[in-house]
Amino acid sequence: MTLTLRIVQWLLYLPLHLLVAVARYPLAPVAVASFTTNDKRFLLFPFTWLETIDNDLSGDDGWRTEHIRPGSDPLSLWNRIRWLWRNGGNRVNYMVLGCPDDPNFRADWGDTQDRDALWIRDDGYWMIRGHIPIGRKYLYLFVGWSLFGPLCARCKFTCTIRIKTN
Repeated sequence: MTLTLRIVQWLLYLPLHLLVAVARYPLAPVAVASFTTNDKRFLLFPFTWLETIDNDLSGDDGWRTEHIRPGSDPLSLWNRIRWLWRNGGNRVNYMVLGCPDDPNFRADWGDTQDRDALWIRDDGYWMIRGHIPIGRKYLYLFVGWSLFGPLCARCKFTCTIRIKTN
């Protein structure tokens, strides 16, 4: 019964998740241009919900090395907007839609987390993670809650479906 309730919960949260994902595109330029701290690293009210909880507006190391032109300022207006287009709303996915972390669950599975595609905790929170081959590409599925990647003692709500190359 617990799993069924968590599936219903996930389905009820999905529209808000999608709304945040869509809203970040028109709102990121407004937020970055008019609602940032003087050092350009953080958003001010009412746009703090658009931030990521683990990085400031300069992005993470992967973002800075893979998505920003060499020599480009990560804190330029354009790069901060692009960071939010890619990762905006992360705070909502952890703090509002996410679930509490269960360190015991993670400890039980340790480094074997890539072994299975379906994971279900005793409290019903679940995740599906898989790569389905499609020719030379993969359909990447990551739905449910990110049970192995907690931040601030929270596991992120997620619905990621994309096509990736090897």
